[in-house]
Amino acid sequence: MITVLKNENDILKAKNEILMKKIKDLEARITRIMEILIRLYFPTYMLDVLGIIQR
Repeated sequence: MITVLKNENDILKAKNEILMKKIKDLEARITRIMEILIRLYFPTYMLDVLGIIQR
């Protein structure tokens, strides 16, 4: 019984790690999409004035 619980715990930990990695990947994609949208909708000089882009 203890072995089964340990195995289930290991499985849950592995699933949690996979989900956390997927969340990080999604966050990175969202950040990239936001950067692209900002550059499309705002002129570069405005972003420079606001300190959003760094050269």
